[in-house]
Amino acid sequence: MMIHKFILSLSPMMRLSMLIMVISTIMAISSTNWFMVWVSLEINMLSFIPFMTKSSKQKNIEAVCKYLVIQACASCIMLYFGYIQLNILNSSSNINMGLMFAFMMKLGMFPAHYWFPSVLQSCDWAGGMMLATWQKVAPAMILITGVWSDQDTIAVILLISIILGGLMGLNQTDVKVILAYSSVSHMGWFLIPYICGMTYLSYYYFLMYMMISTPIFFLFQVYSYDNPNMSSTITTMPENMKFSLMLMLLSLAGLPPLSGFMPKLMVIFNVSIYWPSLAVAIVLASCISLYFYLKLALNIYMSSKNLLFSVNIDKYVVISIIIVIMLTPIILML
Repeated sequence: MMIHKFILSLSPMMRLSMLIMVISTIMAISSTNWFMVWVSLEINMLSFIPFMTKSSKQKNIEAVCKYLVIQACASCIMLYFGYIQLNILNSSSNINMGLMFAFMMKLGMFPAHYWFPSVLQSCDWAGGMMLATWQKVAPAMILITGVWSDQDTIAVILLISIILGGLMGLNQTDVKVILAYSSVSHMGWFLIPYICGMTYLSYYYFLMYMMISTPIFFLFQVYSYDNPNMSSTITTMPENMKFSLMLMLLSLAGLPPLSGFMPKLMVIFNVSIYWPSLAVAIVLASCISLYFYLKLALNIYMSSKNLLFSVNIDKYVVISIIIVIMLTPIILML
């Protein structure tokens, strides 16, 4: 029902753009040479523009320009190092790092994360959802199917992404900006298993991230909440929406027994076997992100008296929802 409402809220042009995005993403993932990867990513980038141009405000125009410049720079870097790689027999670490940096730019990761929050903030909720989830699919999948050297340097970059995403989100009041910095942090978590040789776990983490993040954007889009102030937005929400949003935010934080807990637990457990110091570092870094997730959830809870009791839901339905939330990550592992 929510997906149906979301699709109906989109214009025909945006529906066509979504179709092109899906096709270009599949093309990028299945391409066998850098030129076709570049072509597919460029089509994917251009198909996203209609989501950013729904308004003619100066802020939106600046965001479109910023997005185009960053994506164009990343594409040029990818083409340059991809061409060099095709003309030499052995890829050097510098070439690999250049290619990896290009994809990190497209993902909005450190050290090229600065554009992501401002661009997402300028999008509406539909555009923000596409930018934070689907637009990351192609570069993320290409990134974890490559062979990259200098894993120590990559580990430091990913750890900084996790820490930076948490620190920059602490004092934010705009929900979109908070979700943007949350995405920066989660991209670090997503790639940590890959550098430890556990690509399957990176796939699993990314899938769970998309499954948890997408409904949050859906809720705001369907109910047409576009107030940048977090407190004002939450105050006007229906009680059912507050309860659902609180659960999803806590799941995104990775609190047990919600679905976001299992991916983080698996990452920590498996990484601790091969790289104990890195596992300890990401656990400590995640505590920073946990603070602003809990702050959001607490604001939602405190905005309504007796929230858990005022929501008119049958107790058996609540039990069923909790069981589904707990079992979803386990089922996906099978």
